[in-house]
Amino acid sequence: MNPSSPLGDWAPLVGAALCGVALLLLLVETVLDWAPRAVGLAPRQRGRGLAAAVAGRAEAVGDSLLRGKGRAASLTSALDAAGVDLRPGALLAGVAAGTAVGLVGGGLLFSPFVGLVLGLAVPLLARVVLGVLTGRRQRRFSDQMPDTLQILSGTLRAGHGLAQGIQTVGQEAESPTAEEFRRLTIETRLGRDLVEGLNGVGDRVGGEDFRWVVQAVDIQRDVGGDLAEVLDTVASTIRDRTRIRRQVSALSAEGRMSAWVLMLLPFGLALVMFVTNPAYLSPLFASGTGHKLLVVAAVLLVAGGLWLRRIVKPIF
Repeated sequence: MNPSSPLGDWAPLVGAALCGVALLLLLVETVLDWAPRAVGLAPRQRGRGLAAAVAGRAEAVGDSLLRGKGRAASLTSALDAAGVDLRPGALLAGVAAGTAVGLVGGGLLFSPFVGLVLGLAVPLLARVVLGVLTGRRQRRFSDQMPDTLQILSGTLRAGHGLAQGIQTVGQEAESPTAEEFRRLTIETRLGRDLVEGLNGVGDRVGGEDFRWVVQAVDIQRDVGGDLAEVLDTVASTIRDRTRIRRQVSALSAEGRMSAWVLMLLPFGLALVMFVTNPAYLSPLFASGTGHKLLVVAAVLLVAGGLWLRRIVKPIF
């Protein structure tokens, strides 16, 4: 033991642990700032303590880095599409903190290889979560589209304009349709073209069905016609497509469940083996050959997952 240091050989571990705790606090601060708004609650009031100051500074640094790399706009669009009320810098800071905690914690508790795997898993997990939230929000928007078009056509038949109909949808529809149409109302009041704003909604949450609505509005503005009748026709078509899509989804539910079971089975077996006989799996994490086998297994698992997804995904 080094007499000049009271901690001796434990000094690197203590320093790494302190860094991990600090980064973990930053990650918790980011999650606590986003989680209430993700479930529709009021934003959490930020404190004036050290954690809030560190989180604010990390968020500013993250924003600066993203602007320097030219990725701020794309990440902002991804967060808007997912419905996550979070600044890109805060997300980057949280992912960086989680990556560092995974690297330090996995390296200290298990091995450097496990730490590397955990560190790389954090940004991948963040990307997967954003993708899941985006897909869920887009599906909800598409499911609400027939009711939205019915409100618009009813407003037009009552003698109001399309802008008034959009405002009515923003007041009476459910989330996320109400949020998007309220945003569209604000943008048009600030001078943005209506069709351009509708295209922006389509880029965030709309699919092919909503593109039909935008094209109908654009054509009606150029050549005129009964827009209410056109919207009723589009709504009827969307209802039929939604009904068929749900039938296909129900028929392919067994295949999707089988895919989930096959994908989770290796992890479940590994967890059981780790609990019952930890020494049996230790060579996988403590030797170079085990690391190579884990990499091969991960590649095969990803390939199998993509294959299964291709098989069970409805082509519609």
